[in-house]
Amino acid sequence: MGDRPGAGFSARLILQLAKRQGFEGVVAAVSSQAKAEFLRGLGVDEIVTYDSEDWGEPVDVVLDGVGGELLPRALSALAPGGRLVFFNSGGGTVPAFDLPAGSKTITGLTMARFANTHRELYDQHGEELWKLTLSGRRR
Repeated sequence: MGDRPGAGFSARLILQLAKRQGFEGVVAAVSSQAKAEFLRGLGVDEIVTYDSEDWGEPVDVVLDGVGGELLPRALSALAPGGRLVFFNSGGGTVPAFDLPAGSKTITGLTMARFANTHRELYDQHGEELWKLTLSGRRR
């Protein structure tokens, strides 16, 4: 979760939806302890800070909304065969060889493009999120 105003909204939303869908072992990387406390309140299973030496056990999926210098760390947090989903982020590069060497993949998206190319689906998801918010099942 970045430090720009409004940054991290997508990450907070994704974390809540992952927990709501029953995903286990949801891990978040954050820039500060204040953000860590907020995410603990959302039910995140494990939290690491960006500058932590150890990011824990490798995971199957990494959702990276920060990018930049954290992108290689996010890729290294993947287990063999894992997938990194890169969204709405600040760029970054990874050595291409790291992908086939670890049987890892990267895919990416931006919400603006998704909204423009899949408007009906985007609106449908928006309605569902508002219902969750109004019912108190999403913060």
